[in-house]
Amino acid sequence: MILITISHIVNVLVAGTVAVLLLRNAPRMSAVYGAVTPARSILASIYLAIAATSVVALAFPQYSIVIATVLFPLQIFYKISTVFTVGSITHPVVGSNILISALHITSLLIVFKYI
Repeated sequence: MILITISHIVNVLVAGTVAVLLLRNAPRMSAVYGAVTPARSILASIYLAIAATSVVALAFPQYSIVIATVLFPLQIFYKISTVFTVGSITHPVVGSNILISALHITSLLIVFKYI
């Protein structure tokens, strides 16, 4: 259960921070996410949704695993797919996506008692 909690905390910290920085148009974000566009704002909304969902999971621990079994596979899929959609594993977002996916995969494997 502790690893699920850690995964949710990582979601809040990473997705929440990235969303806020994107919405505030922090200069360093343009280097990684490109110029301000509606698509970038939509991405920020998705990051906010991920962070908010994990906040709910942390606030109501009795639902944490249920939320994780829906949220984490969605994240794992989109994060791993960035390797192919971006076309570079060296892009900083792709690299962090791979690491977070590994954390979420491990969390889910433990929950489902595969390890």
